[in-house]
Amino acid sequence: MPKGLINALTTPFNSDNTIDEGAFVAHFQWLYKNGVQRILVGGTTGEFFSLALEERRRLLKLVTKHFKGYVMFHAGAGSLVDTVDLAAFAASEGAHSVAVMLPWFLASVEHRGLVDYLNRVSEAVAVPFVIYNFPKHTQVRVTPKILSEVQHAGLKDSSGDMSLISHTPNYYIGSDRKLLEAYALGARGFISARSNAHPDLYANMDAAALADHNSPQSLALHEEVCSICDSLSGPGQIHIVKEAIQKELPDYPTAVRLPLL
Repeated sequence: MPKGLINALTTPFNSDNTIDEGAFVAHFQWLYKNGVQRILVGGTTGEFFSLALEERRRLLKLVTKHFKGYVMFHAGAGSLVDTVDLAAFAASEGAHSVAVMLPWFLASVEHRGLVDYLNRVSEAVAVPFVIYNFPKHTQVRVTPKILSEVQHAGLKDSSGDMSLISHTPNYYIGSDRKLLEAYALGARGFISARSNAHPDLYANMDAAALADHNSPQSLALHEEVCSICDSLSGPGQIHIVKEAIQKELPDYPTAVRLPLL
């Protein structure tokens, strides 16, 4: 599993609500040129919840064809069948790792059901399997016991519960503000949405933090990142991030799919 920053890609949409593939490719190629060498395709920031399964496959195909760096693919879907199919497809298509969010809607799933669900996915892929913890949206939480019973390579954690670091081989925090704190506790890296619009800053901070997360340079760059967090946050964060991308790439569309506004 790689160290450092993994950028959570956004998905651009045309005025007719189709995916703007040209803008999608241009964006991640621009990220790479500006120092972002690892990306997550189809995560929350990528609006996976509003994409058809075939659209999610198409996005991955575009990335594996045109992106030179490391690719993580989020394969979580509404059913175990679709999740396994997406995960297996991602591995066969060239993704370096596969992430899966815990199943949602059922807010009181039994522990054994969650463990069996995740192990079914883990068994279906030959690449590293990453558990995606986002209890705000799933209403179920990854626990140390789940991590001990599921074959996995890492954890993408958007809960902010850094007590999980010691229970997974590779911990990736989903909070820009907490990334230096997470590094101090042994995190492998972090996954960021805001780096979509500020790749050079995030790449520089990433390099400094990996060299020494306590250095004056790391602390100064992290202060800049935290100021970016303040400006690119809010109820419509995905749209806000897209607007920030458009300031750098004028042809990048800012539309989001319903129910987002």
